[in-house]
Amino acid sequence: MAMTRLLLEKKAEVEPKHENEVPALYRAAEAGHHAVVKELLLNHANQNEVVPSRLGQTALFAACLGGHDQIVRLLIDHDADVEIRDEQGRTVLLYMASKRDRGNWTMDTMRLLLGHGYADTEARDTDGLTPLLWAVTHGNLQLAEALLDESLGRAVADVTAVNDSGETALHMAAKASHEAMVRLLLRYRADPNALCKYGWTPLHFPSYNDQEAMVSLLLDANANVHAEMPGGRTALHLAASQGSEAVVRLLLRYKADPNVTSRGARTPLHDAARRGHEAAVLLLLDAGANVNTKRFDGVTALHLAARNGSEAVVKMLLGSEADAKVIDDGGTTPLHDAAQNGREAVVSLLLNAGADVNAKLYNGMTALHMAAFNGFEAVVKQLLARDEVEPNIRDSNGRTPTLCATEQGHFDIVQLLSPMHAERRLSPAARAARNELKASAVDPNNFRDGTEHQRRVN
Repeated sequence: MAMTRLLLEKKAEVEPKHENEVPALYRAAEAGHHAVVKELLLNHANQNEVVPSRLGQTALFAACLGGHDQIVRLLIDHDADVEIRDEQGRTVLLYMASKRDRGNWTMDTMRLLLGHGYADTEARDTDGLTPLLWAVTHGNLQLAEALLDESLGRAVADVTAVNDSGETALHMAAKASHEAMVRLLLRYRADPNALCKYGWTPLHFPSYNDQEAMVSLLLDANANVHAEMPGGRTALHLAASQGSEAVVRLLLRYKADPNVTSRGARTPLHDAARRGHEAAVLLLLDAGANVNTKRFDGVTALHLAARNGSEAVVKMLLGSEADAKVIDDGGTTPLHDAAQNGREAVVSLLLNAGADVNAKLYNGMTALHMAAFNGFEAVVKQLLARDEVEPNIRDSNGRTPTLCATEQGHFDIVQLLSPMHAERRLSPAARAARNELKASAVDPNNFRDGTEHQRRVN
């Protein structure tokens, strides 16, 4: 200290001569040297000198981050500007709130800024965040509560403030699954039905993320269980799509509509069935979901479950009187979907439930065409085992299932579909007539190495 006073008495410069130099006041504030800071200020050091090599910050930033509260008070008493912004658009209050590693500052440091320096609690940085929004971002519950409860000596922070996406602090806490923060914000009357720029309410985030406790908090605070996102999806759609059994049950208990439709006429049951979420499907069916509701394209929950091969869900839907013969806008039945994707167990369930094995798409393809084309031999065998199957139906391009298999090089399936393997599909009368004949049936597929191989049918 004596050396500092001596240098000042000798008219040593207190301001840097070059842009890259760090002012003595900044260094002293950063190091916590109160007496040096005081002496420099008495000798007219610029308390608001911006230091380019320190992100354009002033001595007040350094003192606050270091938790040097005596120096913070001293600088403020000497008219340090608490609203100067650094290169990232942050005031000293925003800078402290935005630091995940909070340095050595305490709530007393914050109290000095707000109560003594009158820092603006609603200042925003270039990210569009206020100190409260930064506190929520980092899960800093202590700072968030202090900003809301007036304990820092100023009016409370605005709990309705939004970021650049239109999200409130409650949106952000709910999205981050920070239950304690959600509880705190609700206590300070955060709006559980606020809409962000993308049309989500705080309830939508935990419904999607399987956060039962947080959903319960928001519903108890009168969150609208029927609130729709753009496109018409609700919290129940989101929970069903994720298979969140506990959340689906909770939303239904709060009177969520199991038959609510999005703008594409998609219901929560469609979402649950599409991903094979058995528990969610069962809850929705028990709550009265319409099992045969069609989407905009005519697809039902049974189509979706058949497509993904969810045997358990298909059983539930059929047990709730789902229509096994239903067709979508392209003529597709659930059997087509199952056959096309090689879902053997589902094919069996659908056939036993009365699915039409010869049903045609609008292009004329049957389930047999699709199984043959995609090389699903086990499914082809299942379909051929049905007495009513017609294996020679032609699609709109004139192709039979045999030709579909041939095009794709599925020669084992070509063999299965050949006339030589059709005896079991004959009616009793046809078998009797055949038994009166003595003829050779030539299998056109039994040519190998240029030699015809015949099998006698008698």
